[in-house]
Amino acid sequence: KQCLVSSMLPLGPKHQIPIDISTEAKVCFDTLARTEDLRLSPDNKWLAFANYHLNCVTLFSIALQSARPERSARFAVENFWQLSSPTFKGLHGLDFLDGRTLVVGNRGGGIDLLNLPHNPPMGGVVHVTPEKTIKRANKNTAIQNPGSVCAFRRPDGARQILAANNYGHFISSHLLRRVGP
Repeated sequence: KQCLVSSMLPLGPKHQIPIDISTEAKVCFDTLARTEDLRLSPDNKWLAFANYHLNCVTLFSIALQSARPERSARFAVENFWQLSSPTFKGLHGLDFLDGRTLVVGNRGGGIDLLNLPHNPPMGGVVHVTPEKTIKRANKNTAIQNPGSVCAFRRPDGARQILAANNYGHFISSHLLRRVGP
């Protein structure tokens, strides 16, 4: 945790980017408990951490401040907010389905699809109810302790989620034709 403020982000043998972190974001970062996963939003504005013991997602506002020459670019962690839901139980894996929808795998529950707020309160907590919770791998099989999740758009425009059902020893696939507001 300490190295985030004082270290560099390695980009290869010749390039490194300094990391600047606001005081507020550093305090939050230092209080993160067991984190199981992290994911960068598609627009590169949020870095989301799955907090297992805190049962919340912490999202840090980030920015890559580039300049010429590239050696003067900086990576900034500016602020944060947290996402909470009554369905979070052993929060483990997460991925962005798109810029506004977060997919969360819960070891003690299902796979939640959550709409992110447009203007989250910086430094605050947003309580949400999932738009959808997936509890079945298929009509005959329940999902079992989903951990890691991967979300992506298929060539036909549909969206798909893959989930590692850790203790069930299988990967489930979930096709979504419509998601989001």
